[in-house]
Amino acid sequence: MAAAQNPEPQLLFAVLCTQLGMAKPEQVLSAAAAWMTDRGKSLATRLLENGVIDERQRQLLESLVSEAIRANEGDAAQALESLGGRKLLDQTFSGSLILEADGRVRQAGQEPAPASPLEREAAEDAGPLPRYDIRQEIGRGGQARVRVAFDRQIGREVAWKELRESASDSITQPAEMSRSEAARVRFLREARITGQLEHPNIVPVYELGYRDDKHPYYTMRLVKGQTLSARLSACRGLSDRLKLLGSVWDLCNAIAYAHSRGVIHRDIKPDNVVVGELGETVVLDWGLAKSREGEDVKGPRLREQLQALQQGSSAATVVGSALGTPSYMSPEQAEGDIEQIDERSDVWGLGAVLYQVLTGRPPHEGETPFEIVGLAMSEAVRPVLEVCPEAPRELASIADKALNRRKDRRYQSAREMAEDISAFMTGGRVMAYDYGSWELLRRFASRHRAALFAGGLALVVILVSLVFLALAYRRESQALQREQEARLLAHLSLSQALVSRAEVVFHKQQMLSARIYGAASLYYNPANPHGPSWTAGYASAHPQAWQALVQARSLIDQTRRRPIQALERVLRLGGQVTSLALGADGQLLAAVAFQKGIRVWSTADWQRRWSSPGHEFATYGVDFLADGQRLVSTGYRPSLATWKLGQPEPLFTIELPPPSVKFATVSPDGRLLAASHGKGEIYLWEADSGRLVKKFAAHQGAIWELVFTAADRLASASEDRSLCLWEVPSGRQLWRATGHSGRIYSLALSHDGRRLASASTDRTLRFWDTRSGRALGVIRDPVDAFYAVSWSPDDRYVAAGGVDAVVSLFDPRTGQRRISLVGHSDSLESIVFTADGKHMLSGADDGDIRVWLLQQPGPRRFLKHDNTVYCLAASPGGTQMATGTAGGEVEIWDTRPAGAGSRADRRLVKLDVPLSTLAYSPQGDLLAVAGREKVLRVWNMASGKIVRELRGHQGTIRSIAFSPDGKLLAGGTSSKSVCIWNLSSGKLVRTLEGVGTYVTAVTYSADGRRLFVAGGRPEITTWDSSTGRQLGSLRGHTTRVQALVLLPGGQVLASAGKEGALIAWDTSSGRQLWQLETAGAPLEWLAASRDGRWLAAATGKDTLLVWSMAERRLVASIPLPSGPGPLAFLEGRLRLAAASDKEVQLLDVDLQAADVDARRLLDESQRQAGLKLSGFDLVAPGRD
Repeated sequence: MAAAQNPEPQLLFAVLCTQLGMAKPEQVLSAAAAWMTDRGKSLATRLLENGVIDERQRQLLESLVSEAIRANEGDAAQALESLGGRKLLDQTFSGSLILEADGRVRQAGQEPAPASPLEREAAEDAGPLPRYDIRQEIGRGGQARVRVAFDRQIGREVAWKELRESASDSITQPAEMSRSEAARVRFLREARITGQLEHPNIVPVYELGYRDDKHPYYTMRLVKGQTLSARLSACRGLSDRLKLLGSVWDLCNAIAYAHSRGVIHRDIKPDNVVVGELGETVVLDWGLAKSREGEDVKGPRLREQLQALQQGSSAATVVGSALGTPSYMSPEQAEGDIEQIDERSDVWGLGAVLYQVLTGRPPHEGETPFEIVGLAMSEAVRPVLEVCPEAPRELASIADKALNRRKDRRYQSAREMAEDISAFMTGGRVMAYDYGSWELLRRFASRHRAALFAGGLALVVILVSLVFLALAYRRESQALQREQEARLLAHLSLSQALVSRAEVVFHKQQMLSARIYGAASLYYNPANPHGPSWTAGYASAHPQAWQALVQARSLIDQTRRRPIQALERVLRLGGQVTSLALGADGQLLAAVAFQKGIRVWSTADWQRRWSSPGHEFATYGVDFLADGQRLVSTGYRPSLATWKLGQPEPLFTIELPPPSVKFATVSPDGRLLAASHGKGEIYLWEADSGRLVKKFAAHQGAIWELVFTAADRLASASEDRSLCLWEVPSGRQLWRATGHSGRIYSLALSHDGRRLASASTDRTLRFWDTRSGRALGVIRDPVDAFYAVSWSPDDRYVAAGGVDAVVSLFDPRTGQRRISLVGHSDSLESIVFTADGKHMLSGADDGDIRVWLLQQPGPRRFLKHDNTVYCLAASPGGTQMATGTAGGEVEIWDTRPAGAGSRADRRLVKLDVPLSTLAYSPQGDLLAVAGREKVLRVWNMASGKIVRELRGHQGTIRSIAFSPDGKLLAGGTSSKSVCIWNLSSGKLVRTLEGVGTYVTAVTYSADGRRLFVAGGRPEITTWDSSTGRQLGSLRGHTTRVQALVLLPGGQVLASAGKEGALIAWDTSSGRQLWQLETAGAPLEWLAASRDGRWLAAATGKDTLLVWSMAERRLVASIPLPSGPGPLAFLEGRLRLAAASDKEVQLLDVDLQAADVDARRLLDESQRQAGLKLSGFDLVAPGRD
């Protein structure tokens, strides 16, 4: 093997060792770190000495490395590049092992790294501002503190954790390591352990980096909510605490996942668990965690602090430093036996949390930490039922088993405990509970009721039971009722947790996944009449159950209106799918599996039509020739071949020099073959004869993609971060474009031929004008390094995917993600659309081609604007809509169902100021528009001309209203007044000066004689519109009133308050009629349908709520993509327009979308997504 100092052979050895499963990535990285410090010993020697591999494995791996180098004419760098180079290193070691352009090797985080590509690009966009705006502190410990930070690059708040400058330990460190350096090592280790745990219930790490003063920090998701400890403290009794059972189950699943990754938490307690605002449960603080694979750097510290507690030392030296309160410690941890702390110690912690949920107190309590540690070391925990006799017995048995002092009598894994809690919540049998005869008989009868009745046996069973078990039944009846109530509460908690998870993935645009979680929530909800847990009257007694039901139904309805309808099938190749291609007529699909050859299917019936082993060792790429019956392919041992379908041997093969030939493509007229070379060269051949036409140098690095934009134009993209357009066959460069800060792996040409899309590892998609190379736009993704990109046949969407194995469809006009598809388990490599637009296909390194069924194009549902939409209004008939923006644009849209989304007129006007409000006249012939200026303009909608310019007001007009006869126009201002104009004369006829606060809403009564005004106070004032005299006030809100709407008929006025109250008033008497349930969400905007059947509000929790006025009940709860905005009802049964940022979304609400059998709905949702629910995770069948 090559000398140990040469990096490429070492990297080849590292990759092969890991890919063949002989070592784990972290084991190889540990040995690589030692090799980079001292290269006197090879990586193979270090792995052998560490006991990771044996001598036989070493010899095998070294021979494979030597063979790879020999196949590339002795060039180790070319050998590494031929296998995938930096991309392969990124995939194998998750970006932790980095090969620099100059050949140097380093580990991520080994030194303060230069800014990442995304950071550099954000810095270029944002100027000199730093990425993070550091805000208030929200927590601190002995070693670190956590603050809120605003990430300017992504536009979101994050949790920023940094090492405190005073961080040090009281224990002795190795002589060569200072206390501060030891703290630094522990801090970085905590960040990396947490970052490696990717689970919905574990807080994700976004970035690990260094401040300018070289102190490390890392950023995490900012979880807005309360700790489980705080939630428990707020509970008034057992029934309240049992609502948190779903959070305990989530906690068990999170810890079970950590155990599966070899990580033990060692500090499980309610203070380290946060329950978010949406009900999600997140485990925090992995500072004491231990990894099975690494050194236990926290062990000595734990041991010393435990000894201090055992000796009664001052708690100030311990509490807050690492352990916190010892009330949740296992006996082995309290005794300081660090070596005995394992997964079952975490099970004790889980049991302690469940114990507090059931009893309201931790397992051990005392005056001092010293006293509590003594109890933990010597005393058994009091059984749950002794402390709280009314607790569900099955749950009590789960907690008691987890808290057994003997580890061998506890649950042997967190997964076992999670399964027992799940069994309780779903009506299954809890393994830790010893069921009595009556309970077993009851369970048997309930599960086999049909069989018992069919055989006439049920009556016998019941009679015998009554004779022999009457006493037992009387004793148990009340307990059984309590248990049933607890079980229903557990079902409700599970339903709420599932719908919260559905909302989370909905906001990630993972619509098919959201549909599964929503269907599962309906399945478990006791308020769902189509579910197995349905209980009469439950929805009325538990409003939160009805709300969860409405949320789930609404989510399912909205997920059905996205471009992907379902996963139709999966084609399994058994090897990495590196390339997909469709014939010109779309009838055939060709695919390459890296070491499995070429396959061709018919897209009509998905039957295989032809296959070939392909090139020697491995095949890279494939494309169809113009006739659709021939293929061109590229191979690992640099070669290019053409094939005729039905024939086993290639028509001709062209050998090329190393290092590799990447991908090949065919010109639109079928005359030329083009191939990219690993040295940055482009080859051109005659397609029919294979004669070389041209070879020219194009890039400084490997070329990863070629695309013909015309018969004589060829675009190329390279790892040198540039893309070029060439005239062919001359090889003359027409333009070169830069802008990516990472390698470009994929190019795609729009079907109109005017735009190129490029996908890069810098986590961006960029768009370019094909004629000039001018940059047209960019889409940024905070997570994914993109490897593949493709346009839909109508250019309506761009599909892209990469490292995170998710396929996303973006709207290229707005940059918004419309849907994300999960199911692949490894990086995406290729995406194509069928020509008829019915299917999209994605190929990945997991060996699967997933065939997605597309929704056929319909009316546009997202109306793009150049600036944020500040106001909108629908015409009286709901067939037309006007929108006003922060940029001063007023646009008119056709909103009829048949033509939704098209502009009914050209842009009406562009003013020089942001617009604040607009309104149609009752007859629909006029449109009034106000902005941040001293003029209120009125347009004639037929002519498009201004008919009035109204003046005389002070401040900004924030709300306007026409009188019912259309003769007057009232405007509420920010200067605490309401102005009334006569539209015939254009004169200001009256100003209401006594409002006393800025105005947020004005509306006329049905007869036009009164004016209702709302603003910054918790009241609505009533005014005589003809005299300007105040008539009275409507009081009922506790904070400012945001919106008013008069319901059809004019007898009821609805008002929306910032505190979340939606109140209806009798307009004649001013009496409060009723108040609608809003779950406490602050209300921002309000609208009523023209027939008076529906009322809708946009809330500060980014949700659109809809109520039925007939039932006065919430019927829909729809997530909004990016914050609440103005809304209006449109023509149709239940159609709305809702603004959010720079878009207006047209919503058709189907209240019956989920009114089917819950089990069937869940099964159908899982089938459509190609996923199934396993615990709280979604897995692809066959991959769990």
